[in-house]
Amino acid sequence: TLTKNPAPSTNWTVTLNWSAVANPSNFTIQRANNAGFTTGLASFTVSGSARQFVQTTLNSNTVYYYRIRANSSISGSSAWQTFRSFWKAT
Repeated sequence: TLTKNPAPSTNWTVTLNWSAVANPSNFTIQRANNAGFTTGLASFTVSGSARQFVQTTLNSNTVYYYRIRANSSISGSSAWQTFRSFWKAT
C-alpha cells in the first residue's frame, strides 16, 4: 500500500504487507527503479516474523519497484514475489 504522511509534509510512505510462510529465517526485500531490478537497487533484510516493511522519505519523480523472498537455513530462498510499482511524484 502507498500512503501519504499527514500535511504539511511532502514525504510519502510505502508500506509493504505480506502473508506468513512456514518458518522463514528472514525475508529479503529489494527496491529498484526498474522492473529488471538493475537500476537503483537497494536490499533490505527483515526478520522471519516480520509481516510489514515501511519506507519513508522517498525521492520525488521516481518510480519504485519492490520484490520480496523468504529465506530459510533449511530450504534456501523462495522465488521472488513482486509487489506493484509506485511512482513518487512531487
